[in-house]
Amino acid sequence: MSAVLAHLAGAIAPASAAMAEARADDGPLAAWLAGARHAPRPTLARRTVVCVLADHGVVATGVDLGPTHPTLRAAQSLVDGEAGVTAAARAVGAALVVIDAGLATAAPRPAAMIGLGRGPSGDLATGAALTPVEVTAAVEAGAALVVALAESGLDLLGLGGLGAGADLAAAAVIAALTGGDASLALDDGRALVAAGLATLPPRPTALDVLAAVGGADVAVMAGAILAAAATYVPVILDGTTALAAGLVATALAPAAGGYLACAHGGGGRAAAAARTALGLTPILALGVGHGEGAGAAVAMAALRASAAAP
Repeated sequence: MSAVLAHLAGAIAPASAAMAEARADDGPLAAWLAGARHAPRPTLARRTVVCVLADHGVVATGVDLGPTHPTLRAAQSLVDGEAGVTAAARAVGAALVVIDAGLATAAPRPAAMIGLGRGPSGDLATGAALTPVEVTAAVEAGAALVVALAESGLDLLGLGGLGAGADLAAAAVIAALTGGDASLALDDGRALVAAGLATLPPRPTALDVLAAVGGADVAVMAGAILAAAATYVPVILDGTTALAAGLVATALAPAAGGYLACAHGGGGRAAAAARTALGLTPILALGVGHGEGAGAAVAMAALRASAAAP
């Protein structure tokens, strides 16, 4: 672990049990918010949803589809205001930030995207999704993003993502960190996930797991969680990739778990395993969107109501 990450992880204080207890009679959401914000009646005026886009080499075709690349088209829809998460964020008064953590095309990106200047992750089936240097850089980039957002005010953060192979990488990370296996992945990806998990060393660290079978999207979100927790900003996890990032963050800094909530109950076996490991109950009973952040935006409305409860 780099000195920056070690300092960040060490700076995270546990959520305030006293503040949570003060709002216990108002329900679990109000109590969680009070504990995470270290305030009995926290303001949630400044809300941001971050959608991290990244492709993964495990599903690479070797063909650059250019402007028709699915992840790039999704990115364009996000920044053009045509995606569901955009509408949901707008409805709850949340800002939407779109991150390019590595798309598998050289085609021009939308100008409104924040790029990390990297390509897609490697093939997790070979145990080489990222180099250790890439892992550290991506986690630190996620932390730096939240620090930058906090400069203009940040009270509540939602995390989501999408990309080719993202669910496979997230399932592999979740399996590795929960003691699960390839059955957490969808049927057509289980052999690939099993191959990747077989490359892990005995008792791998969370950073080892990111390097072998993770991706820049998971790493960026993990860094964002660490920085948010260090600054008392609660985080809503939306989708399997964000839940995988939650596991990574809490492996690096267990106290970060007190700042996490889960948007909804969708996402399949891998998401369910991650929610169980993190001890999270979904805010919304039904699946919302596709893990790209729409569920986090919708959940923000429930949290605002809970925070304002008399």
